Amino acid sequence: MTRSLLGRLALAAATGLLAAGSLAAPAAASGTGVLEGTFTTVTGAPVADSMISVWVGDGSDVWTHLWTDTTGHYEVSLPSGGYLLAFDVHTGGQWSPRTLDRAEAQVYTVVEGETLTVDEQQL
Repeated sequence: MTRSLLGRLALAAATGLLAAGSLAAPAAASGTGVLEGTFTTVTGAPVADSMISVWVGDGSDVWTHLWTDTTGHYEVSLPSGGYLLAFDVHTGGQWSPRTLDRAEAQVYTVVEGETLTVDEQQL
């Protein structure tokens, strides 16, 4: 083999190893958990198509929005950490657990590899 061909083979092998390593990294470093629950009325009926705002734990910014399905259920994968939940009930909103005051909202902690269930009842 020529020196040029050996150099190209070595470069190809190194590139392949780097690519394989980068594919494995996200799975090993995902650090996510699941936040799920059901939003219901005081009589237990589902609150469908209600927007839920997931705020970072200090309340400084919205992390994401999602909507309840027809059964009032919601589910989202989130990085580990603390979050506040705001439920929009089409005519206003509320914070979890069952308060209109953000200062009274609970910080829910999502843990890597775990599912946290937060069921909420409409005020």
